Amino acid sequence: MHSDIQKLVERLVRDDTNELTPDDVESGIEFAVSRYSKDRPRSIVEDVVAPGGQFLPLPTAWVGGFSEIQALEYPIGSVPPNLLEGFGIYEAPGGEEIHVTQRLPDSVNVRISFTVFHILSQTVDTVPLADREPLACYAAAHCCEQLASLFSGDSDSS
Repeated sequence: MHSDIQKLVERLVRDDTNELTPDDVESGIEFAVSRYSKDRPRSIVEDVVAPGGQFLPLPTAWVGGFSEIQALEYPIGSVPPNLLEGFGIYEAPGGEEIHVTQRLPDSVNVRISFTVFHILSQTVDTVPLADREPLACYAAAHCCEQLASLFSGDSDSS
């Protein structure tokens, strides 16, 4: 969980001068989670109801400017999955929608696989166990950059 990453970051940084505040460490962790999410986004699946035609509403967990569609499945439950081809995000005056080339019936469910940010909090942790150390190292690097910036004008000869 979050406290484990925080402790690991603090051990990696070894701020003997106590210049980094808990907020600085938290900022480094948030920065690392954001960057990690861009490099290895979390994939989730959500079903939406088609209003009929060639447009679908965005899933409720969609993050504008970040999320990307990985796959659209219709009908749901086919083996192998029946994936729709030819789709994209359409910017309408009322907001973004998903445009599909295939006409869909009214009130059918379409399964959407898409990307979202990772979450790292005291109660939710979506970062895979294998990626926790690299995430902490990235956060520690960000904290070390803050310390380097702070001490860059220091005239101490040692």
